[in-house]
Amino acid sequence: MSTVPTDDELLPAYRRIKERDPSLGLAKVLAQLKLANPEWAVSEKRLRKVVAGVQVDHSSAADEAGLVADTGLDPTIDIANIAPKVKARLFGGEKGKGLVAREKIQQGEVVWQEDPWIVTADS
Repeated sequence: MSTVPTDDELLPAYRRIKERDPSLGLAKVLAQLKLANPEWAVSEKRLRKVVAGVQVDHSSAADEAGLVADTGLDPTIDIANIAPKVKARLFGGEKGKGLVAREKIQQGEVVWQEDPWIVTADS
């Protein structure tokens, strides 16, 4: 017989799964919840509503697992030659790196373009 878990039962179970694997999306978390609690009747819509606004702190787990990227700027790439209106900048903390305008850029002007690595059909 199926039972509908309360929010107080659902949230801790959701948090435990997200702490173990922060990369899981909602559908995969729901699948894990159903595997761990086969008697529960939970829809994706309900789970989405219950966890809306819930932030799971997985930064310490990511640090311990070595999942925090150690990034930098590649000095061998001549960005000034590729895209003269922008410069690469390394921002602090978890922000990473990005492009910053060197001069005024007009709306609609292309400042950087890359070819895709993978192309798939629209679905």
